[in-house]
Amino acid sequence: ESDFSQKKLHPADLKQAVGESLVKIVSPVREKLTLSDELSDLIKNSY
Repeated sequence: ESDFSQKKLHPADLKQAVGESLVKIVSPVREKLTLSDELSDLIKNSY
């Protein structure tokens, strides 16, 4: 944060680092929420 505010860190580098960190945080959640194909088909066909 201080490097960015002191202009020691380019905005593109900060954006890249934040993006990579978010992917690491969100990936396990996304994997848990991904439905199996069978369950997904059942849900689609129930409506």
